[in-house]
Amino acid sequence: MRRASGISRISQLKGGRVALTDPASTSGGLIPNSEFAAAAGTRLERFFAAQVYAGSHDNALDALLEGRVDAAFVASVRADQYLQSQRMERDTLRVLWRSEPIHYDPFVFSGGLSPTLKRRVSELMFANSPALAAFFDSQQATGLVAAGDADYERLRRYIAR
Repeated sequence: MRRASGISRISQLKGGRVALTDPASTSGGLIPNSEFAAAAGTRLERFFAAQVYAGSHDNALDALLEGRVDAAFVASVRADQYLQSQRMERDTLRVLWRSEPIHYDPFVFSGGLSPTLKRRVSELMFANSPALAAFFDSQQATGLVAAGDADYERLRRYIAR
């Protein structure tokens, strides 16, 4: 949400135009259509007068920054990259809603990989090494978090709908 719009509450967006990224995007499609809709008490298409799928997080942010939509659902990492690349200033946007955290791009093992090798790779990935620190910096990440199958149950519910 652009700060210049004067909108400071979700309820003020009712009847507005919103950009989503892609119907299959977790943060730009699935989560808004389920969790935001639940928070708003109605389906997105009833809350917003117009919805567009911009095709990417960048396109949705651009539509918002150019005033073609009143709000956009995007991954916070993409907005952070816009800030870092100076495509917008820190006070350009106002965040009115955030979903619960979503695990980002998991690293997974093949089921047939030996348990010993899985354990060794895990130890290396969670070690405090300069090489990993450089990788985290390149991804604007602070580290890795162990996640299991149960951590994705919430997302599977949305896909099954």
